[in-house]
Amino acid sequence: MKANITQATPAPSSPAASPLQASPRPVSAVPTPAPAPTQPQGSHGLSIDMLERMLEQQPNDPNVWSALGALLRQAGKPEAAIACQRRALEIDVRHVGAWTNLGNVLGDVERYDEAIAAQEHAVVLSGGNASLLSNLVVALRHGCRFGRALEILDVALRAKPNDPQLLWDRALTLLQVGRYAEGFGDYDSRLSLPAY
Repeated sequence: MKANITQATPAPSSPAASPLQASPRPVSAVPTPAPAPTQPQGSHGLSIDMLERMLEQQPNDPNVWSALGALLRQAGKPEAAIACQRRALEIDVRHVGAWTNLGNVLGDVERYDEAIAAQEHAVVLSGGNASLLSNLVVALRHGCRFGRALEILDVALRAKPNDPQLLWDRALTLLQVGRYAEGFGDYDSRLSLPAY
C-alpha cells in the first residue's frame, strides 16, 4: 500500500508527438542525459519517494509522516504537507516536530490562527524551548498579533536577557510596529553579544 500523498504526473508524450520538433529523430539516435533530481531532499538526503516507500513499511511512524510533510512543504504542496503533519499528530499528539512543522506550513498558507495554535502546542510540549518560542513569535507577527508577540518576548527575555534569537525577534517585532529606537537598540544589543 503506497502512501498516496503526492499527485501522479501524466506520462510525458513521445518525442514524435511534440509540436516543437519539426523532424523527430529516432529515439536511439538522441542521447538522453540522466535526469536531474527534481524532488527536494531533507537534511538526511531523503526524498519524497523514499519517505513514501518507508511509509509502506512503517505506516504508523510519526517521524516519517512529519519528515514527508516537511519535504512536501519545500516542494510547494502545502495541503499535502498539512495532511502529513496532521497524520503524524494522529499517531503521536505530543510530537513537537509535527506541531512545529504544521504551524510553519499553516503560516505559509496564511491560516494564522491555526499556525499560532500549532506553534503554541510545540512551545508547551517542549517546555519553552527558545527556538520554538521564536517560531511562535514569527507566527504571531505574520498574523499581526504584535502586542502578544512582544509580551511573550518580554517574559522570555527576563529569563534569558542575552539570548540572540530572542533579541532578534524582539527587534523585528518592534520595528514592525514602528518602535524604531527600541528595535534598533535590541538589534545593536544582539550584535554586541559574544554568541553572535
